Amino acid sequence: MIVSFFLRMTLAILFLTTAWSKWRGWDRHTQLMTAYRIIPSGWVPWFLGGFLISECYIALTLLLFGFQPITIGLGLGLLFLYTGAVVINLVRGNQDISCGCGSVLESDRLSWGLVVRNLFLMAMVVLGWMSSLASSPEMGWIHQTLLTLVAVGVILIAGNLKGFWEIKRKIEKLATD
Repeated sequence: MIVSFFLRMTLAILFLTTAWSKWRGWDRHTQLMTAYRIIPSGWVPWFLGGFLISECYIALTLLLFGFQPITIGLGLGLLFLYTGAVVINLVRGNQDISCGCGSVLESDRLSWGLVVRNLFLMAMVVLGWMSSLASSPEMGWIHQTLLTLVAVGVILIAGNLKGFWEIKRKIEKLATD
């Protein structure tokens, strides 16, 4: 139950913050999706809207109802689509674009590391769902609150570490130029 709740909160927060990032930066995300050269440019706003609505639905369903079959399928499906788009562009050699993930997941360049990260997120969805099937006593609201705060903390730490790595990489690039 603890593992399931922690993964549920972590994934819900990630999907909610990535959806917020897409909504807030609609024009930027439209340009990023166009740069992938997979979807015809006239369709990009429609797909972006669908992705945004799907991410909000996943986040709210995880927060309110836990791991439901539609949520699991939609979450895995979106992550599979996003990963497939990254792989297609890596194979094409189109790496110098932002991933368009948003939030702490944003990366300014496509890489195989993003593919691994997305596979890890897919594993989190499956593990969260599987652990939610195990019967165990219910957690009290104090434990749920603490685990939610831990999930937020983990995401914030991950975002800060990512920021530090980006700064380090830029400093190293400046030093070699």
